[in-house]
Amino acid sequence: MACLVEHFEDRGLQESISTLEQVIMILRDSVIRSRKDAEELSAQIDWACTLKRRQVEIAGRDSWNLLSLEHHDYGEIVDQCATLARLFEAMCWAKSDLPDCQHVLSCDPTQSSDGAADLILDGPGAVAVIEVSDTIGTAFRAKVRAQTTRLVEARRIVAGVCQRRVVRSFIAMNVDGGAVPRNHWTNGSTAIWEIFA
Repeated sequence: MACLVEHFEDRGLQESISTLEQVIMILRDSVIRSRKDAEELSAQIDWACTLKRRQVEIAGRDSWNLLSLEHHDYGEIVDQCATLARLFEAMCWAKSDLPDCQHVLSCDPTQSSDGAADLILDGPGAVAVIEVSDTIGTAFRAKVRAQTTRLVEARRIVAGVCQRRVVRSFIAMNVDGGAVPRNHWTNGSTAIWEIFA
């Protein structure tokens, strides 16, 4: 399946925040419009199955053309928008708390298995590698372990390319998803903690 939001790179952090917000609003408006014709589903036993797979028309384009699809599954849009919200909050946090990392080297908003990491920020003296997730329930701890492993590998790759710069790695996840480590930052409903490896 094609990714909902395209990969981007080599952008300023503030510009990336503004564009990501625009993308999230376009997707939100598309989902809201699609729900208006979903009223007839309430009488069906399998209403959730039908709604989850219902194709939503993505109306509108963002300034970077990150939304390349014209239609996408309702359920997938909702899931991905939750992760996009975490990414947005992580970027806003980085803007204020990582002043040395104000440039987006690489961002994979909705294709978490591609690329070195979901978000790589860089600056003159440091690089930040960030994994983002909106996992809930029993999968939370397994997701944290998997993302930590991925961060260790991404950190190794980035450190080899960005010699003589400090490489820091972070996980950004929902506060309510499970046991969040004591030493973390919170931005909105997103917890961000540093992984030392």
